[in-house]
Amino acid sequence: MYIDIKDYIPTDRFISRRELHEKTGLPDRSIRRLIERARHKGVRIISNTGTGGYRITTDDREWNAFVKAEARRAIRTFKTTYGVAQGQLSLDELLKEA
Repeated sequence: MYIDIKDYIPTDRFISRRELHEKTGLPDRSIRRLIERARHKGVRIISNTGTGGYRITTDDREWNAFVKAEARRAIRTFKTTYGVAQGQLSLDELLKEA
């Protein structure tokens, strides 16, 4: 069964993963994976960690703010990972599988 997750994500309000589970019957991990794949295909799905949930946006400012916030989060995660790995792996070894 093929599910296009963007068909379940509104543009006018945030929808939680619990609601997406209720609508699709998919487990949480599958929903997150489908959202990630849709984003890779260019679907502008933003998330709101404060209130929770996902929404599709057409607003460039909102999308750019989301992308910048995600990039900052990725950099923080990388710095933490690199800090933990220092002394055990070189930067090249750490990034080899990326």
